[in-house]
Amino acid sequence: MLEYLPRLLSLEPGSVKEFMVEGKGLIFDGIYYYEPDLVQLNQLVRDYFYPGVDLGACQGLRVLVVVANEDHELGEQIATLLQRHGLQVTDVIQGEEVQPFSQVIGAEQDAQGAQAVAELLFVQQVVLRRALLDKATDIAVYLGKDMLP
Repeated sequence: MLEYLPRLLSLEPGSVKEFMVEGKGLIFDGIYYYEPDLVQLNQLVRDYFYPGVDLGACQGLRVLVVVANEDHELGEQIATLLQRHGLQVTDVIQGEEVQPFSQVIGAEQDAQGAQAVAELLFVQQVVLRRALLDKATDIAVYLGKDMLP
């Protein structure tokens, strides 16, 4: 716990935001836990971290996740995140070669959805070219080395 003390001491007033989320207290094996209202918590996360993302443009789009950074577990986590936001993940596959940068590929008619996915994942490159996609995919997300921690 002491390892975080320098970080806490370096915070400036006004640089930390606090939010209250309704919930209920639980006692389990004599330990008190707070269980937040998950609907309210998810809404807060969407509003705070993804304010410019039009998730309505994404609903029902078929997404292929291509792991181009050799971290398949990260690909599965990204797929789960996309599903939580209403996208239909068709598959998570290993890319043929490692790519330095992530990119989102979509067709011109799905440009808003591709842009929303890119914003959601903080991906800078969006390519609008239907020829790069198969018929069962509306959007492909290539996870490059820039997605690694």
